[in-house]
Amino acid sequence: MKIHNLNGMQKSLCDILWELDDSSELYVFLDGLPKRLRKEAESLMQIMLLNSFDNTQNDEYTDMMSNISNKEGHTIH
Repeated sequence: MKIHNLNGMQKSLCDILWELDDSSELYVFLDGLPKRLRKEAESLMQIMLLNSFDNTQNDEYTDMMSNISNKEGHTIH
């Protein structure tokens, strides 16, 4: 996943968030942050979630169109 136009601090937060294994680790991490950084991390999590949702929908759409085209004997380039 790529998120563009992040500053260094935001990239570091994303890297840490991406490596967390479960919600308990997430909440321990968030609880240890100062209020401003916690809000930043929560915003980045929403961006990451929306980005993954967009990517999933695009992949599903591509798969669906590929299946339709294959059934009709056409190919998508």
